[in-house]
Formats: sequence, C-alpha cells, structure tokens
Amino acid sequence: IITDKLQDALNRLEYALKVYNEQNPSGKWAAKCRKDYIEPVQQCVEQFNAGRWEFERPRVTKPDVPQAEFIHGIVGDALDSVRELKNLAILNPEYLNKFMGAIGIQTKVLVELVRHFDDSYRQAKKVINCLDFADLEHYALRLLTADEKRCQEPFSLEPSETALKLRKKYKYVFVDEYQDINGVQQAIIDKVSSPGNVFAVGDPKQSIYRWRGARPEIFIEHLGRASASPKSNAGGLRVDLNVNFRSVKPILDFANKVFSRIMTASFAGIDYDESAYLKPHSDIAETTISPAVELHILDEAQADSDASSFSDRQLQATMIARRIKQLIGVDSNEQILDKETKNPRHIEYRDIVILMRSLAGKSD
Repeated sequence: IITDKLQDALNRLEYALKVYNEQNPSGKWAAKCRKDYIEPVQQCVEQFNAGRWEFERPRVTKPDVPQAEFIHGIVGDALDSVRELKNLAILNPEYLNKFMGAIGIQTKVLVELVRHFDDSYRQAKKVINCLDFADLEHYALRLLTADEKRCQEPFSLEPSETALKLRKKYKYVFVDEYQDINGVQQAIIDKVSSPGNVFAVGDPKQSIYRWRGARPEIFIEHLGRASASPKSNAGGLRVDLNVNFRSVKPILDFANKVFSRIMTASFAGIDYDESAYLKPHSDIAETTISPAVELHILDEAQADSDASSFSDRQLQATMIARRIKQLIGVDSNEQILDKETKNPRHIEYRDIVILMRSLAGKSD
C-alpha cells in the first residue's frame, strides 16, 4: 500500500514537471522541482525498501508559468499524500509496544486536564447560575432515573417516579430529525415513553452532526427491528417516505443510480435499496429536455491562455453562463413543459436556478 502511494505521488510530481517543461523548457523551476520535491520522495521509496524512512514536507514555491496555480496544486497535493502516510504507522503490530509508555503518560495528563477544566467550568456556571445545553440533557436524565448506577446494557436505567408520572401524562412522543439523536437523548425518550407511543421521523442519509455526538446508528437499529407490515409490528411499524414532490423522474433515476452504488451498509451504515429509492409524485410534469442530467468537467489543464488569469470560481461562472445562454438563445431548440398551460414552451431565465453549497464569496 505504501509503495503504491509513494509511486502515485512520484507520478503526479513528474506530471507537474512535464506540464512546466512544456511551457518553459529552460526554466529554473524544473531543477528545483527535481531536487526539492521529486528526489526526496524517491529517497522515501529507497529507504522504505530498506526498512525505515523519514520525510519532511518541503514548502512549495510557484513556478513562473501561466499555469502556476495548477502546477502548484498538483505538487502540494502529492507531497501532502506522502506526509499523511505517517498515519498508517499505527497499523504496525509493534506500534503500541514502542510508544505505549509515552502515550500512557500523555493520556493521563490529558485526562487530568479535562477533569480540571470540567471542575472549573462547572464552578463558573454555578457562579452565574446557568446551564449549558449538555447540562439540560444530563440533568434531565438524572431526574428521570432512579439512581445513577448503570446496568450492563447502555442507558438501561430504572425510571424514577418523575419518569413514571410523565409516561402517564404524555400520550404520544414525537421525534424529528431522528438520525441526529445521541445516546443521552435516546435515554430520555426511553424514560418518558411507553411501549408503542413513539413516532420518529428521520433519514440516516442526512446525518451531519456526528461531530457533536449524533449517532445515526440508533435510528438504523430501530429501522432494522421495525416491520413495513402493520400485521407484524412488534418491533415497531416502518413507513418509508420515498415519494418525492420536488423532482421529475429522470432526475430521481439519476440520484437513485448514484446512491445505490455509493451507499452500502458496510460504508454508510444502511443500504440504498428499493425501499429507499425515490419515486416521483404523479402530479409533477415531465421535462422535455434530454438528457435530464449533464456533467460538465472544467479541465483547467486544457484551458486556453486567456483563461489563466481568472480564478476557478470565475471560470466556473463563465461556463455556467455559457450553458444558460445556449439554453435560452434564439437558436436553442430546448423546451420545457409549462406548468399552467401544460404545453411545451421555450426556456426563460425564470426557469433556471443555480444551487451552491454555500453563497459566501460566490453569489456575487
């Protein structure tokens, strides 16, 4: 694995050098690339074959050619990939034996620092008489449990009198965005709910809060126990909300094809199967544009010299504007189905929307 990755980095560096030489055959940067970037990686290959190797990532300077940014990016990514190989060291069977002592000391210090911080933080909150969001959850769970000693199963604590009274008070418990729930929140739900009165809605594919403790596997486990048939719903009733009201069938077919290939139980925790396939709502009219999905690849390496002075965003904006002009131009034969008249018509600007992951720095 390491040999292949080192060779891949070398190939990318050689390619960057080739692109540079094509633009400036007698340039000085070529010698620097060979000495400072390519040779250190070659040495890594030789040292690795001998049983040990070290690598210190050099700082990359831009070449003096029109495609400087492109070449600089290739070299930087290649050197980063070599530096990141150090993360594989933990896979070595001798890793723990060699570093256990030092790691043990560091871990103990870190644990003590966290304890001291927790004490200081708790005192600071007590002084100003406030709780943070995590406090609300943990204190709520403490009120809902008979004692603070956990049983063998996680969060299977005995409900307190408060919890038993709340169970009688709440006829139903509704949970939205269930894929982003955490263990403490699930324990709270377990304490205030009765068998069969929890209604939860969620989509594991939309889980984006793992970084703050969300555990989509809680939802996935419940899905696994639930049945789609009302006649055998001892583990819960499952209703798949897979009718899509936003997109036409060709768009959904494309999305289903992509997600069925990349979302599997081994990788994403859930299989994108027939039950997850998005189906179009019958009221949505079909588009007459074919194909329904286009993939445009902006190859910066092939961009003409006039484009070299523009940023990536400007090049992308130009490409999108050009495609819109093709759709709306007087020579365009593209048509869509008018929602009101139900008849085909030419495309107008109001029919087009540009979607971005973020508008910051791009919307202008």
